[in-house]
Amino acid sequence: MKHSFYKENTLLAKYYDQHCKKYGKSTEAIGWFSKKTQDLRFMILSLIGNINDKTVLDIGCGQGDYYGYCLQNKFKPKYKGIDISKQMIIHSHREYPESDFRQTDFMSPDFNEQHDYIIASGTFNNKMTNQKYYLKTAVTKMFQLANKGVSFNLLSEYAPERMKFQNDFFYYNPEQIAGMCFKITRYIEIRHSYLPNDFTVYMYK
Repeated sequence: MKHSFYKENTLLAKYYDQHCKKYGKSTEAIGWFSKKTQDLRFMILSLIGNINDKTVLDIGCGQGDYYGYCLQNKFKPKYKGIDISKQMIIHSHREYPESDFRQTDFMSPDFNEQHDYIIASGTFNNKMTNQKYYLKTAVTKMFQLANKGVSFNLLSEYAPERMKFQNDFFYYNPEQIAGMCFKITRYIEIRHSYLPNDFTVYMYK
């Protein structure tokens, strides 16, 4: 796979580095409205399957919040978190020095690690030049590298207009995303009932 996303990912990394410096360790730094809704997203992502003792790769791990969620809720995955933002990884190591965090670009052709489950929370919400192509390429690679399944969440096109206040973010059509995923595997599930502006996709081997 050609690495055609280097420039945009570099800009995205800079964007989140600046947010970390501005907001520190907080949900504001990663663009979520509140810890409550962030944890709800984590709970829904975790329903992909029994993640205990399974290898789980968290793409766009931010400040390690999903790992913290697992600790608080007694999930015990063999966890690894990656992010393109250096500052995000610094905060992750500072908060959870015992865990495995690394600054790297999942979209790089050099990244080819296999994991049981691969998850992504909010990773694909920032606007990009080739938004749908970027998502399709990333999800295809996630599924190829997952031994058991993939879960990721997206902002929904059906969100109330009053909630579409962040111009930097992209809102996806769930039906179109389902069609995209069905071209990769017929074993998919979509949840669109836990928040008015968000949906989660599960893809299974």
